Amino acid sequence: MKITKYEHACLVLEQAGQRLVVDPGEFTRLLELDQVVAIVVTHDHFDHFKSALIDGLVTLNPAVRILTTQIVADQLPGRPVTVVADQTETIGPFVIRLWSGLHAPIHQSLAPEPTTNLSLLVNEHFYYAGDSFRVPEVPVAMLATPVSGPWLEMAEVIDFVDAIQPKALFPTHDALLKDEAAASVERWLKPVCDKHHIEFRQLAIGATVDM
Repeated sequence: MKITKYEHACLVLEQAGQRLVVDPGEFTRLLELDQVVAIVVTHDHFDHFKSALIDGLVTLNPAVRILTTQIVADQLPGRPVTVVADQTETIGPFVIRLWSGLHAPIHQSLAPEPTTNLSLLVNEHFYYAGDSFRVPEVPVAMLATPVSGPWLEMAEVIDFVDAIQPKALFPTHDALLKDEAAASVERWLKPVCDKHHIEFRQLAIGATVDM
């Protein structure tokens, strides 16, 4: 399985020539991809969900399925949407285990009721928790960990990695970091990665890691 990092929180997984797109949002540049069998939108925030990108992918891939929350589904009338919670969906070569929870809090005054957020494990190897620090109950080979945002502190990221102890990880959710800060992420995470023999991957936009 190949994983390609796009801007901010958007990722594309590829297996057997078919693709799974995760969280195409406002920071994501044009996605003109074919062979897309599934799209997962973890929650409704603008940096994870842009309806125009969804429409473009649906046009190019009419048989695609969209897995998301009710809030997102309400904004995509007429599209091939499945509202998911705690369940497993098999689409093409992808077995997608999903868990429904809450977006990590930003501030009480901004969102008294945090939005629903999905976490996903793909083919029992790749894990991404959306905008949350949900620790899965199963081993993880590759983790995409958020490293920047108004809802997180680096101490939480380190604790998240320490709790999961994946075999490898790469940073995501990073559009708010300037180049100098992005380069510092490895320095912050390297000690916990070294402690657990975790391979740290710093992926540039458009870079692909082959699992």
